[in-house]
Amino acid sequence: QATLEALWGERPSFRAMYEHVGLHKNVDQPAKLWDRAARLQSLLVYEVGEVVAMAGQGVGRIAEVNLPLETLKIDFERTAGVTVGFRAAGKLLKILPPGHLLRRKLEDPEGLARLRDEDPSGLLRAVLETADKPLTAGEIRDALSGIVSESQWTSWWAAARKHPQVTASSGGRQAYRWESSAA
Repeated sequence: QATLEALWGERPSFRAMYEHVGLHKNVDQPAKLWDRAARLQSLLVYEVGEVVAMAGQGVGRIAEVNLPLETLKIDFERTAGVTVGFRAAGKLLKILPPGHLLRRKLEDPEGLARLRDEDPSGLLRAVLETADKPLTAGEIRDALSGIVSESQWTSWWAAARKHPQVTASSGGRQAYRWESSAA
């Protein structure tokens, strides 16, 4: 218990989740103890206020952690109160670290608006560098919804993609990525 408290004791939900997974109970089999500790670790990332991304929903903030029902309630950009079970959360939700572009949409929309207006390529870079793969123009547009309006899109896109470090793949649907150098 002391080790777990040293690792995660500062988390607001540590005590409640510690008891929920049954680590406060005596366990005869070490394998069960490790399973419970692993479950605790997987659940502690879902704190109220944490920013997450979910395919098809966009970016949201965890509004509620319901231990008895083992669910999370998340308020997304377009839909509030989406319920996700603990077991599905690891597959459906991606925790967004501080500074991630999608997290910044919730925490610093004014800063992103300034970046959009003053440095279009810088905003495109932020999108492309936080992506796991090259993105199509449609995926970039989706990621920037709420930052670049429909009426701004054409002129912003034309300016942003002119940067020499933005490269497009050839073939079917063009996908864009940010190269480490202009060479």
